[in-house]
Amino acid sequence: TPSPSTSLGYLIPSFCLTGCPNAGITPPNAPGIWLFNALPIPGGSGSWNVFMNAYLSSQNFIAGLSYSPININTGGNNPTSPGAVLYAYYIFSQSITNTLNSPVDIYTMMLVGAFYSTLSASPIYAPITFYIFSPPIVLSPGVTMTVTVSLGFPYGIAYPIT
Repeated sequence: TPSPSTSLGYLIPSFCLTGCPNAGITPPNAPGIWLFNALPIPGGSGSWNVFMNAYLSSQNFIAGLSYSPININTGGNNPTSPGAVLYAYYIFSQSITNTLNSPVDIYTMMLVGAFYSTLSASPIYAPITFYIFSPPIVLSPGVTMTVTVSLGFPYGIAYPIT
């Protein structure tokens, strides 16, 4: 959670995923797993087609679904020898129910966090990672889908204490 707060915003820019100030509890007014009914607009990168999630319109956000608050579990590995890489693990989980009267096609799923800057106390929602489904996932009316995203990051190397 960002801190400390001032009338002009936050003294240190930071990122938040749960219990975020001035944010809601569930998407699209809070961090979490957001679902879209379109693919991101691809851009070119040499001979590769690159999907840029910044080009996915908010009009493609699937509204009308019921989102549970995001659940986050953390962990890490224990080094067994000098030189072992230390990893931090983050597991994000969220349940989403189709409360609409028709099926929805899910083409893109994004894990979104809230970013706080020194210029504003209001969050800016930014994608952390995204996934593309082809063919799309079809979520039928009344069905609940639980989505889990696991991320791991290296953060150090073990060395003996002398």
